[in-house]
Amino acid sequence: MIALAYYVRHHHLDIKKDNFLNVVQEGGNISLIIAHPDDEVMFFFPTLKLLFDKKKKKELFLFSLSNGNYYGKGKIREKELFNVWSYLGGEKNNCEILDDDQIQDSWNFWDEQHLANVLTDYCSKRNIKLVNLRRYLWISICACLTTY
Repeated sequence: MIALAYYVRHHHLDIKKDNFLNVVQEGGNISLIIAHPDDEVMFFFPTLKLLFDKKKKKELFLFSLSNGNYYGKGKIREKELFNVWSYLGGEKNNCEILDDDQIQDSWNFWDEQHLANVLTDYCSKRNIKLVNLRRYLWISICACLTTY
């Protein structure tokens, strides 16, 4: 029974990975959009690493909607995020942390229309056409893909 569960789980994950790689290899710009730098980067580092292995660096973007200043460590989190991006080989201008009073790391809800406007502006400036929302353990991620 354990062997069957193991096979089913890994087979399912292999299919998801293959589907993701097919989308990645289509070409165009891809951006990971995260809520704040710390936990998201830890959870999505494997995805970032995979993207850097499969894509041209100029086609990869990372956008953080806040600097993670909930505990007053925003500047530290910013530096950590830029260090990870640099470690992966990302182009400096392709990693951005939003500084917007209406979108801060807190227990408050963000205004949906304002967030939609921010994301629309971000994606249009980087020629990103598709936004695909993902959730992992209460952590949201948007993967934006441009198709030429």
